[in-house]
Amino acid sequence: MGNFSSAPDFYWSYSDEPHASRRREILKKYPQIKDFYGHDSNTKYIVVAWASAQLLLAYLLSAACFNASWGVITVIAYLFGGFAAQALYLAMHEISHNLAFQKPLYNKLFGIFIANPATVAPHFCMFQKYHMEHHQYQGIEGIDTDVPTKFECWMFQNPLTKTIWLFFQLAAYGLRPLYVRPKPVGSWELLNLAWCVVVSGALVYFLGPKSIGYLLLSGFLGSGIHPVAGHFIAEHYVFAKGIKHTPTMAHSM
Repeated sequence: MGNFSSAPDFYWSYSDEPHASRRREILKKYPQIKDFYGHDSNTKYIVVAWASAQLLLAYLLSAACFNASWGVITVIAYLFGGFAAQALYLAMHEISHNLAFQKPLYNKLFGIFIANPATVAPHFCMFQKYHMEHHQYQGIEGIDTDVPTKFECWMFQNPLTKTIWLFFQLAAYGLRPLYVRPKPVGSWELLNLAWCVVVSGALVYFLGPKSIGYLLLSGFLGSGIHPVAGHFIAEHYVFAKGIKHTPTMAHSM
């Protein structure tokens, strides 16, 4: 993946960039897969369903008729909300590749106004910027922000700190790009921010803090020690030196 010096705290793979080679292998074995290229018209309905379910639960858990305790909210956020939040995160990945609509503009607007608000943090537009670089410069430290920082590598050294990192995996994944490769905020990012603030503000104003608390807990718990959060590790880390489980060059877990 490039002529880089080997750092003692990373395991480096010098194989070619995997997206291109994997694409060639798949097309050689299954050429008919080309028939499935393009957007999936069902994506928008699935996203609307997950987002609606999250907003409905945020309402019910904070409504006077239920007024659930924070303990109940936390349990529901883990047992259901975590799955919903991950579904929306992964949907935003698909939308960032323009796979919900044929026109890129429709995908961007859909990601901002429909997919993102139920996960609270305004990240769709900025994620799209960084994710395109991840595909183009995969595994290049300082450009591909999916590669962990040296501090994270230090945390991987023993089970206790590794567990702490795993619990706060969403924060690591979301904040790492801002530290490693900060980018200027453009008009799309400002629109993304403004809309999420409006939706979150409306939830707090009309329903109270429990509504937004449920959504925040769903994303946080669903991206930490949770069954559906395992894809972060499976996609970006290796488990033993020399055994290539994933395409990205990263520290051994």
